[in-house]
Amino acid sequence: MFSSYPQPHKSKQNGIAIIAILLIVATVAALATQMHWQHRISLKRISNLLTLQQAKQYITGGENWAREILVEDLRENTSDHLGEIWASSLPALPIDGGAIQGRLVDLQARFNINSLIDSKGQIKPESLKQFERLLQILDIDPNIAAAVGDWVDTDNYPEFPGGAEDETYSSLDKPYKTANHFITDISELMSIKGINKAIYAKLKGHVCALPLNVSLNVNTANPEVLQSLTPQITTNDISEVLDQRAVGPFENINEFFNLTNIQKKEVQAPLDTQTEYFLLEIEVSLQERIYRRHTYLYRDLQSGNVTAYQRIETPDAMPNIEAEQLNATKAIIDN
Repeated sequence: MFSSYPQPHKSKQNGIAIIAILLIVATVAALATQMHWQHRISLKRISNLLTLQQAKQYITGGENWAREILVEDLRENTSDHLGEIWASSLPALPIDGGAIQGRLVDLQARFNINSLIDSKGQIKPESLKQFERLLQILDIDPNIAAAVGDWVDTDNYPEFPGGAEDETYSSLDKPYKTANHFITDISELMSIKGINKAIYAKLKGHVCALPLNVSLNVNTANPEVLQSLTPQITTNDISEVLDQRAVGPFENINEFFNLTNIQKKEVQAPLDTQTEYFLLEIEVSLQERIYRRHTYLYRDLQSGNVTAYQRIETPDAMPNIEAEQLNATKAIIDN
């Protein structure tokens, strides 16, 4: 006769089977959750890539728009000034899923850092003095000019006072050497002795990095840059220049000198009334994301061709150019 008592080994087998089933279910659930999460991440990544590609297409369209504006401007005008279409900011225009805005900036309205050196890579004293004056106008230590000069010149002898060559930078926690070469983007200034984020923020709207002998456009030049041209120029001269530019641009350099009563020999910087180099700032907001690009454009004054020679993705928000101009003008007049 068989016993009616449960057999212990069968109970153990049943328990092991239940545990195994629970482990399988837990594993399957974990795998399913992971697969679901990875799927969501993949979809999000694909969505971001598609949005980025779409934003880039809008930016490319903005670049084409800027080229057409500059080509047409050259056909119609013999001088470049702030009353032209290119100088007006493009307001935020609605696009599918967001908006696009931009502006063209005359780079020849700013002090060219590379003008500190000549074709042999040696510092030009008059240009260095002008840069010192600009720094003083901006309430920045003028000794920084020597450090910037040492960064771009080809020798390894520091200017005095304020200069800095390899020995200064090689002693840092993260050592590096001076460029000893002209710079291609003003963000490089952040590597130079004495320039921190606050100083760079003050300076960046007044300087540029262009070929050595590019002229300053007196029709568009920042008031601070105009004032730095020579110690002989007065705040009254600057006010008259700004007033004249509001009425009509200078058609030639002689008109500028006649208005200010400054002697040509007092100004070492090359001056002009036309511009070849522009900066295009574009901002695209799309699907709650913001994409910004700075495109550097060169316009050949002979052929009229406009080409992009540098593109930089940037986190910098679009500035209020009208407020910038108003504040700059007010500061000059107040001083």
